[in-house]
Amino acid sequence: MRAVWKHIIPHCANDLIGFETHFAEVTNNIVEIGQQLGFNELDSVNIIECIKSNTNELDNETLINIDEQ
Repeated sequence: MRAVWKHIIPHCANDLIGFETHFAEVTNNIVEIGQQLGFNELDSVNIIECIKSNTNELDNETLINIDEQ
């Protein structure tokens, strides 16, 4: 399916090439910034665990409650 969209609207069809490399770079940047801020125990495992722990989509009611706070 991605191959079809790639020909119709190529700017919307991401082939995800380089995604893992980019993800690793971003994770390392987060760790570096965290350590500069004094979170010396922070490492990439912590960041990945945090990202994976927040994979559930928020429903409208939850988003409204967050906005009201």
